[in-house]
Amino acid sequence: VIYYYLSGTGNKRYEKYVPQSYTEYDGKYLPIEPKPDILTDCSVDYKTIDRAMAEISGDDPDKSKYQIISAAVEVYAFSKALSTYYALSQRLGSDYTVILDEPDLTNISGGLGIFGMYLKKRYPLRINTEYIRSFGYTPVLKDNQAMRF
Repeated sequence: VIYYYLSGTGNKRYEKYVPQSYTEYDGKYLPIEPKPDILTDCSVDYKTIDRAMAEISGDDPDKSKYQIISAAVEVYAFSKALSTYYALSQRLGSDYTVILDEPDLTNISGGLGIFGMYLKKRYPLRINTEYIRSFGYTPVLKDNQAMRF
């Protein structure tokens, strides 16, 4: 997520979601959403970050009124029950697949359903001021500062 202000809108903070990647389809770039995984690391290509940064202002010619604050990586951790449910549901097919014999999965005694939990952790990132300026935007923080949550 990239956080920014837009001049003339008060102190409202905006967020630009950065997807895992983009794919080109019919002349447009569509975001590819990350899916839960058992991996303990992840990466996002610079081309993806560049595209997300450029999308902040879109066709607006006055790029300087976009004040980039900072960025963050959001990580979600799922309980074993939710992880198992997700793994089984993904194994069964795509979003367009109709499953007639989907297995019943429950961890509720005497009932059906899933009881689980997830945690969301946000890790702040610094964005280099020269990188921000390369898009015509205005940096809010200095290179040695990071946003606090």
